[in-house]
Amino acid sequence: MKTLRCLEDLDLGFSEIQQNTDLALLELGKSLKRLTTLKAFCLSIEKSSGLTDKGIKGLAESLKKLTGLQSLQLAIYDCDNLTNSSLISVSETLASFNSLQTVTIAFHGLNVLDDIGLSALSQALGKHTQLRNLSLKFNHCERIHEASMMELSKSLKNLQSLQNLTLDFSDYRALLPGVYADENRFPNLTNAAFSNLSKSLGHMISLKEIEIWFDRCEQITEQGLLSLGSSVKKLKSLEILKLYFLK
Repeated sequence: MKTLRCLEDLDLGFSEIQQNTDLALLELGKSLKRLTTLKAFCLSIEKSSGLTDKGIKGLAESLKKLTGLQSLQLAIYDCDNLTNSSLISVSETLASFNSLQTVTIAFHGLNVLDDIGLSALSQALGKHTQLRNLSLKFNHCERIHEASMMELSKSLKNLQSLQNLTLDFSDYRALLPGVYADENRFPNLTNAAFSNLSKSLGHMISLKEIEIWFDRCEQITEQGLLSLGSSVKKLKSLEILKLYFLK
């Protein structure tokens, strides 16, 4: 990629790489530094046991050089050796961008992720008031609870230019044939957290599409649902509303 000095859009995917994944990302990072014209970067990594926080941190440091980036999409599926440090590295990188329009962050099946990581990401996103599209997917990340949901709600209030929002905290494995979800899966969502999230939506006056997935929502009461209804009424530009509450 050293010679692709005019490249604007790069989409990469890695699957089931068991060795040297960190090294591959570090080498990728060296090339990315030279792609100063890049506007959109998408990376998907699936079931790579050789991937550690070192690889994600190295990639994140390289992305900081791409100050003109407008779209960042990062999806990590079932890479068991990652910790909160990876999500924090990604969060710190977001501070380097001034022109982001689209952000997609997806972490699937990483049980070590907790409120510290998601709170760091939420705080970083809250500073990008120019965002148009935001998708956060944390599926089967069982240690994410109410504290980070409160932090996310505070950050969303700042994103008044956002047009499309997806929040998916469901257990995606429970939707597969023959697979049963764990009893302790996220988020055991409290009514207070849901109400705060609902109120935040009311501040996002440019929203055109909302898609929200949660499961184990037994604590949500009529008060929480009324809060959501009140917020949605304020969204005069809303065209599509998708809400999924799974048992």
